[in-house]
Amino acid sequence: RHSTKILKLEELQAEFVSAKMGKPGNTAAADLLKSCGYRMEILTKPSQLRWWFPASMSKAEAEAILEAKPDF
Repeated sequence: RHSTKILKLEELQAEFVSAKMGKPGNTAAADLLKSCGYRMEILTKPSQLRWWFPASMSKAEAEAILEAKPDF
C-alpha cells in the first residue's frame, strides 16, 4: 500500500480480503472509490499504470508524488 492517498484498485481489494470481508469485484471497488471522491488515471510516471487518487489532486501532482516516493 502506498503511503500517500494514491493507490491501485488491487490494493483496495487486498485490504478487503485481509479484513476477511471478501474481495469486491472491480466495478464495486471502483464505485466505492468514486463515492469517496477518488478518480482513476493512467499515470505515465514512473510507469504506465492505472492509479486512483483524490479528485482534488491533479494528474501531475500524483505523478510527482509517485516519482518522489515510489513505495508501491
